[in-house]
Amino acid sequence: MDKNVVGQRKLRQELNSIHFWGLKGIKVGDALAMELVHFSEWTKEDISNMEFLEIREYSCEQTGKKPKTAFYFAYTHIKRPDMREKFHAVERLVDNRLVIEAQMGKIEKNPYVGLIPLWYAQLCKLKYSPVIKLGICYQLCKAAGHAWKAFLKIQEVKTVKKVVLFHDVSGMDNILTQRCNLSGYKTFTLQHGIVNGSFDYNEYKCSHAQHLLLWGAYSKKMAIKCGKPADSIHVVGNINTLLNEPVNPDYKEKQKYFLVCTNGVVCKQNWLRNQELIRMSNAIAKKYDLQYFLKVHPYDTKNRYNQVVDKEYCQQIYDKKTGIEE
Repeated sequence: MDKNVVGQRKLRQELNSIHFWGLKGIKVGDALAMELVHFSEWTKEDISNMEFLEIREYSCEQTGKKPKTAFYFAYTHIKRPDMREKFHAVERLVDNRLVIEAQMGKIEKNPYVGLIPLWYAQLCKLKYSPVIKLGICYQLCKAAGHAWKAFLKIQEVKTVKKVVLFHDVSGMDNILTQRCNLSGYKTFTLQHGIVNGSFDYNEYKCSHAQHLLLWGAYSKKMAIKCGKPADSIHVVGNINTLLNEPVNPDYKEKQKYFLVCTNGVVCKQNWLRNQELIRMSNAIAKKYDLQYFLKVHPYDTKNRYNQVVDKEYCQQIYDKKTGIEE
């Protein structure tokens, strides 16, 4: 098994065993599973660039006199217009609803900043570097602050009984899900795609949603394999079919193309891995006389790869303005 996966599992278990101040009943290891994927590679520069001192404002839109279902679109996804479009395609299906959506405008101080020294002290027994411990505290502070803000919005509307999140794989989504569970709400998550083994199936293993709304039978099979109860899983179909303008690609036969997709960039190691992926693509294209298109992840920047792609074989580089379906 990959050494990074083993290390991440161990850290997750260690954090789950700690009762962090101000987060009673929250399994922090599960909540931060995705944020900790590359924790062993964190540098001082990485943690100095982590945003946690402030949290963003959330807009609230209420439909119907007594909304029973709250939909939450987290700040985690704010740079993903494709996710936002899919989120709204789903929430529009429900008549009486409360829609809580992260905004890029107003910001306010994160109320959990003052707990960082206490959290750091709680980590003192763990055998990790000060940089990693501080990074954990910063990531937890950001996630807890946003989750707290959204939870207050939900509590304001007394008729809400159900909470639907896009997914609960990021820290703020996961903490909000756990907090809602503890407060008696029914929790649901959608999935933005088919989970195919990324990051040790954290999307399933660390999910705390009471109900998973999945795309198809494959996702259901993997969720059960990862320990999710079968009765908590509901196959609802591909979200893309709800979009206003479904994509109908015009496939051209006898043209040898393949698509290369970069992963999101959180730290320098992610960028270096993406560069290596493109170099491999150059070699494959040259060996088999192929052409390829490069689709850059919405959390990445296409300018990083202008000097890496082989222009003889790379037809074009697409950024977040172009959906992967196209």
